[in-house]
Amino acid sequence: MKLPLQIAKRYLFSEKKTNVINILSLLSVIGVLLSTAALVIVLSVFNGFEEQILDAYNPVSPDVRITPKEGKRFIPSQELLQKIKYTEGVELVVPIITERGVLQLEERTAIATFIGLPDEGTAIYNFDTLMVAGSFYTQHDEQEFIVLGYPIAAQLQANLFSLEPIGIYATKRGRRSTTQLSQSFKKELIRPAGIYEGIAKFSSEYVIVSYDFAKELFSMGESVSMLEIKTSANESHTKVRDRLQRLLGDAFVVKGRYQLDDTLFKMLKMEKFFVFATLAIILLIAAFNIVGSLSMIIIDKKEDIAVLKSMGATRTLIKRIFVLESLMISLFGAFIGLLIGLGVSWLQWQYGLVRMQGSYGSIPFPISVQWKDIGLIALVVLVIGFLIAMFTVRSIPKELRIENMH
Repeated sequence: MKLPLQIAKRYLFSEKKTNVINILSLLSVIGVLLSTAALVIVLSVFNGFEEQILDAYNPVSPDVRITPKEGKRFIPSQELLQKIKYTEGVELVVPIITERGVLQLEERTAIATFIGLPDEGTAIYNFDTLMVAGSFYTQHDEQEFIVLGYPIAAQLQANLFSLEPIGIYATKRGRRSTTQLSQSFKKELIRPAGIYEGIAKFSSEYVIVSYDFAKELFSMGESVSMLEIKTSANESHTKVRDRLQRLLGDAFVVKGRYQLDDTLFKMLKMEKFFVFATLAIILLIAAFNIVGSLSMIIIDKKEDIAVLKSMGATRTLIKRIFVLESLMISLFGAFIGLLIGLGVSWLQWQYGLVRMQGSYGSIPFPISVQWKDIGLIALVVLVIGFLIAMFTVRSIPKELRIENMH
């Protein structure tokens, strides 16, 4: 391997008989370089958007959620809670109530999903980081309060300093529909404590009340809507989910954080895959410049090849020289492209050179380099370079085939 490598290096960097070969070699390197840099930058931008979305979901998503397979409610026995609590990787188990209801402020109404959150639920949900007005609390001085999502607060025109309480209507369980609202709905009055703004899908639907208030309002008794799990630090959500699913069997549905909105995350992965595949095809097309470059080098070095054969060089050794030369062109272009891609990504991360319009003004494009992407790009370039070399060596016209050169 050492001799073919030395000869390949000499052929690549030595002076050629015609300047066209140098131009083709340069174009080959530039094509691989630009395609590789584009792969690094575009995939890093996708990673940045994915992390931004995950950061938006983290405050409003549990690590693991357990819901009944049938129905909307279930009664968790103490035995069940103990089994879940002592499952490896489980740090905290929190019962949660979620039910639909109607909010009314003067003549304005909004339909929302109420989350009944116990005190320990703040370890699951991190609403404090999302507050845009007021504070996050649901009970104070033995009074009940509600925390509204910003779109719902805007719909109701809710004012934290208003003396007018918000009316809440919930369907009475076991009652047949009737024209008398007082008989069909249970009504409570409550004051807003704060307004939060997270991802639009969540803040436009959910309001937060205390667990005791929701339990009474929706006549839950001992039932809960779901159990939400906080996993131990550095514990995989997926592994904990799998353990709990095996423990609970088919009676419950156990989902990890990324399964709660699996359509979104599958779409992100699919978009990233198609972008990678598209840029890889562009890289392949750009790498075909190597075919012309390598063919010209073989023609240019025809006499040298004949000398090598007369000295006993085998057909395999000579082919290996040009395979290595193709790989060197690919790797040289890829190396420079990786450096450029990483450099541009670092500049964007550090200085936010390219910006986009956000909710509160101009913000930098998010970017995040993942080393597994860098390794995958390098592997793809290596494979393409090898395949191009094999194609070139096999597709040389018969009269110029290296085995016929004497």
